[in-house]
Amino acid sequence: MTEENSQKLYSELEAELKKRTAELFQVKEELQRKINEHKIVEGQLKHSEERFRKITETITDYIYTVRIENGSAVETIHGPGCLAVTGYTAEEFIVQPLLWLQIVYEADRPIVTHQVESILDGKAVGPMEHRIIHKNGNLRWVRNTPVLHYDHQGCLVSYDGVIEDRTRIKEYEENLLDEKEKATKNEKEALAALNELKRTQAANISILANLIRAKGSLEQQAIELEKARQHAEESLKVKNEFTSTVSHELRTPLAISKEALSLVLRGKVGEISDKQKEIVTIASSNIDRLGFLINDILDTSKMEAGKLELNKENVDITRVVQHNCEEWQLRAAKKKIHLYVTAPDKPVMLDVDKVRFLQILANLISNAIKFTPENGRVGVLVDDKQDTVEFSVADTGPGIAPEDISKLFQKFQQLKRTYGPGMQGTGLGLSIVKSLVELHGGKVRVESELGKGSVFIFTLPKVKNG
Repeated sequence: MTEENSQKLYSELEAELKKRTAELFQVKEELQRKINEHKIVEGQLKHSEERFRKITETITDYIYTVRIENGSAVETIHGPGCLAVTGYTAEEFIVQPLLWLQIVYEADRPIVTHQVESILDGKAVGPMEHRIIHKNGNLRWVRNTPVLHYDHQGCLVSYDGVIEDRTRIKEYEENLLDEKEKATKNEKEALAALNELKRTQAANISILANLIRAKGSLEQQAIELEKARQHAEESLKVKNEFTSTVSHELRTPLAISKEALSLVLRGKVGEISDKQKEIVTIASSNIDRLGFLINDILDTSKMEAGKLELNKENVDITRVVQHNCEEWQLRAAKKKIHLYVTAPDKPVMLDVDKVRFLQILANLISNAIKFTPENGRVGVLVDDKQDTVEFSVADTGPGIAPEDISKLFQKFQQLKRTYGPGMQGTGLGLSIVKSLVELHGGKVRVESELGKGSVFIFTLPKVKNG
């Protein structure tokens, strides 16, 4: 091959290569254009699918088709709207052929079953409303409207049905009925009220006239009551001052008399006979009783005047009770009474006036010992509760009659609980107990039954942390 021929062949090949390359570029561009178009179509398809999904979710009606062979249903197809109405997908109805009946409200199943049997017998049936249980558990009303299809021989081959969600319509109908009933009731009530208003209007006019006449009398009574109140306050002030003065004046001679009798009993002024010692002991006991009475009267007077102040401190109340009861156990033993204490093993902290707390305890324990016969029992219990501490003093005494319980905490009350002479008190002890407990922010009560003893219970608030 000559050089000229080689050059010519090379030129032809080069021209053919350029042509093929240009064709390839055109194919590439066409392919890229088709890919872009496919992406656009794909995006539009996804958008359409999303719109379809949203539409089907908001549909409140759906269509179903049942295919019949030899008088029996062989296939049922539910439209996509079944999801919105029942909560179940068409696929779930296919997997569970009896799901359509299972979701029917139990009380409505007989009428639904009867409708289906009538259709399978080839009988035309009208729309029927019944209830279903939605997948979320809610009760819904639906209307089922079937349309039957027959072949040329008049045999039933299929039927279509429309399921309409009637829940909102039913709710509206029920609300409308309720509103109608309420309106009727309100109308009757309004008419009755109007008649009553007419009847009472005349009476009101008469009452108004009487009120106007009574106003002057009431104003005069108010003036008189104010004068009486001021007089009562002044009298109470004078009484409290008198009580305080007399009580303080009595304390000094009583203390001297008590000390004198103590010297006599100790033989400091000479020997005395047993009979004389017995008389002096009784006199000393009476002086003690008189001293207690004076102290009770002074405390009562201070509390009535609102002048009794508490000196609170944070104490372990369990330890205070146990220590104090050791002395009371000795006193109880002298009367052959067993006194026991039940309290928590751990400290229980309370903000109390220790002296006044012991005064509360002393009044209750001394009463329990006083009214408990020999060989009886007196219990002191401390119960640590969540926000309070409960204290109980129980005895095996004669108990208290139900009609007397309401009188217990009144001043100068003496109930018939005694066993003999020497047991009469001042009648102020329980009144003081109630006042002191309430000053501490607590409450007191009593539980009792005749012949079985009594339990006096008081509660005090616990120390608040923080």
